[in-house]
Amino acid sequence: MNRALVKHLSLCLLLSGSLVSVSIMSSSPLPAYARSRAAKKKVTITDRVQELSAKVDAALKANELTLDEATDLRKKLTKINEKIDKCQAKNGGALSYKDQNSVESDLNKVSVKLLKEQLAKRTAKPGH
Repeated sequence: MNRALVKHLSLCLLLSGSLVSVSIMSSSPLPAYARSRAAKKKVTITDRVQELSAKVDAALKANELTLDEATDLRKKLTKINEKIDKCQAKNGGALSYKDQNSVESDLNKVSVKLLKEQLAKRTAKPGH
């Protein structure tokens, strides 16, 4: 009889634990994918410029870029900053959707160029 009682208690505890976990999961008003999206911080254009600038600096320190390549990428980022300032000035301090798309496109090009140059250094055969 003790054995049956232990099995019964174990089953009760297992089921009550399952119900608690189901009730905890269902108490959240958002589905899991929506909660993860809401938890992520929105990356602004300014954030992207700063991140790319930091990546250029890190790649230069790691010898993944030459000084000329890093200087070229920094010039491109400076031009993008100037473009942002110009667009904000004409729109009362805000970027229009058209300007945002244009700046994002420019940032994508800089990002791709940075990655290409880094990968070229990594895959270059020694002595060539």
